[in-house]
Amino acid sequence: MPSLLGQEKGMIFILKEKNGIEYFYKVMLFIDDFYFFRFSFSFFRSFVVTWMNKIALN
Repeated sequence: MPSLLGQEKGMIFILKEKNGIEYFYKVMLFIDDFYFFRFSFSFFRSFVVTWMNKIALN
């Protein structure tokens, strides 16, 4: 699998269940993807916190 600039680094596994639903599993292979995942998770967590605070104030 060639790793071009602008593409996500990693491997994607597609597993089919008995009922036909496909599940996608992505395995990160590089350290900078781990840091990107941690950054996006902290951003998502702060977004959820501000959203809950907005609901609590209203």
